[in-house]
Amino acid sequence: MSYIEDLIQVDSVRWLADVIEEPKIAFHSNSMIAQMNAAAGGLGIVMLPSFATRDRPDLIPVLPTLAGTVREVWLNVHSDLQFAPRIRAVRAFLKNTLKQDPDMQVTLADVVPQPRTADCKNP
Repeated sequence: MSYIEDLIQVDSVRWLADVIEEPKIAFHSNSMIAQMNAAAGGLGIVMLPSFATRDRPDLIPVLPTLAGTVREVWLNVHSDLQFAPRIRAVRAFLKNTLKQDPDMQVTLADVVPQPRTADCKNP
């Protein structure tokens, strides 16, 4: 199962191409939920992020150590707001949430620039 190529709006869902060069696709849908339901109904194997299947006991991982891929998570913020307490709180929340989830297997690069002392009035 895979996404309909012409309708993919976000390149990060092209994860099947990271694992298999020429997959045999039995079902195309741009809905991850439709793909999950098709797999649960016995139509085939679907590659899904682990968080999507957490509450789906009808979906069983079959190649967890052989098939995997990596994606980056970006937080886009206007440069005037990057050090605002609310933005820093969201960033810290996301970082901690991803670190605590063993299924995410993330490496967190701290690429956010640090404020200069003159820029940071309320740290």
